[in-house]
Amino acid sequence: MHHPLKATLVATAALATTVTTAAVPADAATHAWRVTQTFKPAARTQMDALTIASRKDGWAFGNAYHPNAKPAIVPFAYRWNGSRWKYIALPKGLDGMVQDVSVRSATDAWAVSTPGESPGAGPNAVLHWNGKRWSVVKRDLPGYPDSVQALGPKNVWVFGAPGADRGSGTWHYDGRSWKRVKTGTFMPGRTSATSSTNLWAAGRDAAPGKDMKTVGRFDGRKWTILSVGVPVWSLVAESSRSVWATGCQYGAKHPNSLLHWDGRSWKRTAAPGGECLREITPDGSGGFWFASQDGRQRGVLIHRTKAGKWSTVQVPGPKGSPFVRALARVPGTSVVWGVSTMDILDPSKARPSSIGQLLRYS
Repeated sequence: MHHPLKATLVATAALATTVTTAAVPADAATHAWRVTQTFKPAARTQMDALTIASRKDGWAFGNAYHPNAKPAIVPFAYRWNGSRWKYIALPKGLDGMVQDVSVRSATDAWAVSTPGESPGAGPNAVLHWNGKRWSVVKRDLPGYPDSVQALGPKNVWVFGAPGADRGSGTWHYDGRSWKRVKTGTFMPGRTSATSSTNLWAAGRDAAPGKDMKTVGRFDGRKWTILSVGVPVWSLVAESSRSVWATGCQYGAKHPNSLLHWDGRSWKRTAAPGGECLREITPDGSGGFWFASQDGRQRGVLIHRTKAGKWSTVQVPGPKGSPFVRALARVPGTSVVWGVSTMDILDPSKARPSSIGQLLRYS
């Protein structure tokens, strides 16, 4: 039996240093990315999902790998209460990692997990938080889920477009039962919503020549599929007339695009970087933060101001190879949180190790 997962507070000044690789925003003298907390419940620990619902409510999920245990990969959770992150126990028997979380209130949150690698590759799980504890509400979804959207007590969606592994498809919970929903040739994966009538999704399209070059919008009754001309990696809906997305033509010399929906059509502009822009979140001032990698496959955080000026900073932390998995802004502020996994490079050890990191920009 493993001991309860605990976080290690980071007090080292070096971990709070931001390394500039390009011109940074004008307020960089006082604002920077810092590591606020690290997690190492096992030699191999990684962070998987993050959401910030309000100034006093947020969730971060990671997983710990124990090669000789069953299950080998066990997820863990921490909750933000406005002043600190507190460890929250997940149901026993979970296997793998939490892929996404959606919060309606302090007493109503939903998450989806996928099974880990052998040994112990168990089923998927749909989880619910009632304000006191997490519970498993469904275990028999097929394939791998990508995203969950809780839009009401009787309106919860789970999405899973096929990728390297078989996806879960699209499922809807009406407060009593789960039903699989047909979406034609379009299979939603990653999603973002502002209401039950404004839900957007990036995914796969089985129609000839479409694949990941389409996005879907659900207006509460039907899906409308829109072509954007480039594979979409992430998106964030601000309103029915403002949706932003990152597009990336993998392997191209200049792969990145920034896409914007203005209520009538999608417009595409070039974006910097030799590796795909993955996560996107507003910065609270009309700009955006993106997660990506540099030419050496090290994690970087890329910023675009409202005026369209781009800059890049490296992910803070100890020496190693960082990978930022998720970003989330605190509503009503310019504070942005992130979760990253730092692979530690140590030739003296037979097995690679990694730690989880909580990042904060303020």
